[in-house]
Formats: sequence, C-alpha cells, structure tokens
Amino acid sequence: MCGVWPLSRSYTKFVMYASYISVHLVIMNMNLYDVMGDLELTVKNITDNTIVTTTFLMLFQLRFSKLIKNVITIVKEELTSSDFENIHELGLYLSYNKISNTFGKYAIRGCIITWVWWYTTPMLHAVLSGSVTGKSNDSAAFFLPFPVRGFVHYEDNFQNYLMMYVYQFPMLFVALFHTNTVSLIFNLVLHVCGKFSILSHRIQNIQVDSLSVNQFPSIIKELVNKHLKLIVMARMLNSALDTILLIELIQTSIRMGVLVYMLSTNMGNFLNALRFTLYIIAVTSILYLYSYIGECMAQESTRVIEAYYDFNWLKLSTKDQKTLLLCMITGRRTMYITAGKIYVFSLFGFIGILKTSFGFVSLLQALI
Repeated sequence: MCGVWPLSRSYTKFVMYASYISVHLVIMNMNLYDVMGDLELTVKNITDNTIVTTTFLMLFQLRFSKLIKNVITIVKEELTSSDFENIHELGLYLSYNKISNTFGKYAIRGCIITWVWWYTTPMLHAVLSGSVTGKSNDSAAFFLPFPVRGFVHYEDNFQNYLMMYVYQFPMLFVALFHTNTVSLIFNLVLHVCGKFSILSHRIQNIQVDSLSVNQFPSIIKELVNKHLKLIVMARMLNSALDTILLIELIQTSIRMGVLVYMLSTNMGNFLNALRFTLYIIAVTSILYLYSYIGECMAQESTRVIEAYYDFNWLKLSTKDQKTLLLCMITGRRTMYITAGKIYVFSLFGFIGILKTSFGFVSLLQALI
C-alpha cells in the first residue's frame, strides 16, 4: 500500500507516503517545541512522535536496504525449492511458520482496532462534550488524534478542526505499516529458526549402521555446508535488521513508560483508560515477541552442536570421530538477534526492559 516492499520497482507510492509522513513529522515536532514548557503535553506528544519517527526511519531502511532485499530473495528461493526430506521436517518448519502466521492474523486485527479507537476517541470526546453542537464552552474539547501545530486555527472552530481531523486520517496506516514490518521481521527470523531445527533433526538421525566406509564424510560435508549457509544467512539477517531493531528497542522502551504513565493519569476517564490499555498491550506484545524470536534463534543454533553429540557417534571410526569433533568445534557459534549489536534480544532481557520502562514511569511521576 505504501510502496515500501524492497523488491518493488515502482517508487511512486513510496514518494507520496514518505512525503506525507515528512510533513506530518515536521509539524508534530513544531508542536513538541510549542509545548516544551508543559511536561504533561510534552509526554503526550512523545507518545505519538516516537512511533511516527520510527516509522519514517523504517520506511527508508526497508525500501533501500540491499541486505534486507537479499535476505527476502534467499527466503523466497528456499521456500520455492521446498527442501524437505520427509513429513517430519515439514512439521518442524511449520511449527515456526504457524507462529508468524498467527501473529500476522491477530496483530493486524489488534492494530486496526487499537488505532481506529485511538483516531476516533477525540471526535467522540468532542461529540459527547457538546462542543460540536456548540452546547459546551470548553474549547479544549477540540483536540486532534496526533498532536501537531495546525495549518489553521482549529481549537475553537469546528470546520477547521474537521479539516485537520480528516488530514490526519492517513496516519492510521503508520500503525499498519509498523505492524506489517514487525510481521516481516518475525517471518524472516522464524524461517531461519525452522531451517536450523531441520538441520538438527538431520544430524541426529544419521543412520550410522547403514553407512559404508566412505559415505559418512560426504554426508558430513553436505551438512556442514548447510550449517555454514545458515550461519551466513543468520548473520546477514541480523546485520540487515540491527538498525531497525535498535530504533524499535529505544522507541518501544520510551513509549511503554510514557503509556503506563498516561494510563495512571487517566484512570477516571473510561474511554481514555481503555485506549491506553489496548496500546500498552500492543507495545508490550511486540517487545515480548522480539525477545521470543531472539531466544528461538539462540536455542536452535545451539541445538545443532548438541545434535552432533546426541547421535550415535560411538560406532564411528576414530577418523570419523575426529572429523565430527572438528565440526563441533568450528560450528560452535550461537546466533543472536541484536539491536545495533549492543543488545541481545532474549526473554531474560525482556524483563530488564520492563524494569527500565517502569523506572521511567516513576521518574515522570516524580517530575510532574
């Protein structure tokens, strides 16, 4: 929809949407400058500013990254080749594919519900307060879904307010694009995890008894080549995503803390409390899933080495055992998903991020 797909040859949609986001980001930061003296309004601006800024950077990272384009091309080729020797290997791969497929279905639906609610709440507030019909003298009822410095004076003029409100409608696609990008990352990482799982299964199920004297070296050579290709692909994938994931880590940590604070200050307003609750659930879920796929990558890459040890190597000749030992030593590399090569995504790290975010909440409560 936004023309950001890396393999697309057309740039028309991309230029149009990137231009819109650029303008919106400028007026959003102008608003941030205007409210800098009011810490509460600053916090509200940061809540939306972080996701828009992240989306803007991700637009260009996805569209022009050659590494991401190469990874997507490799994954498409591997899926086309269907390199599964039996139904069990297909089941191992689909166990990871189902995770990304389930996320894709429910995340998009949840994203649409959350952001439609986020977009319509200000108008509902204006209608219920009577500002639209002129029955209320509270001009503060006219506020936009995303804080910006308006092109026109809209705070006490419904026609200007409606014009600015409609102008912000394409911002709904920011959340949709962000969720689709996250879904793409999950698909790519879990694809590699599935390939590591298949490789471990093949190593564990080498039938030593049925092998001739010269068969084992050729089988090991093939498995080692597959292992090396997976290592290269995992590193390429990490290099392609580390900038995006660093941006995601920073903005998610900040946004989670800000949202929890905003929820604590809006407990008396049911609509706002529900809106912030849904938003917090969405942000926390994405952060948890990043940590989960990082954990899967580390575990599956480690299981390859364990698989070498688990199969019946005692029946091998001394020469073949030394070859196997060499494979274990040279292939003893745990693959990670990192953010800017400074943070490793894992379930243990997820707890640390939550602690940091809630520490940020305590700081905001102390300042405001």
